Amino acid sequence: MRMTCDIPGGNGCNVYLDGEKLRYCIEADDLEGWARCAVQDAHGRLISDHRYDDGLMVEMRVGSVTFTFDPPEERTKAEAWHVERKPDAFLAS
Repeated sequence: MRMTCDIPGGNGCNVYLDGEKLRYCIEADDLEGWARCAVQDAHGRLISDHRYDDGLMVEMRVGSVTFTFDPPEERTKAEAWHVERKPDAFLAS
């Protein structure tokens, strides 16, 4: 099943690739075994590059993909965090 995971506020979807939880996953497919994620620098900041989707450098990772979903009460915490954060603070040029 293909999941879009970059929904504002979060949809409670956690993506794992070969047992490792992925951060900044944009979309993934557990049947085809791939995940498309934003690339981070050595300090964990997202790398901006306007040649890529949404102005972020992305990479395709291949392996065994699994999904888990947060309970509804955890999703509301994620939504509150999303509204309060400043996205530019996470971007590295």
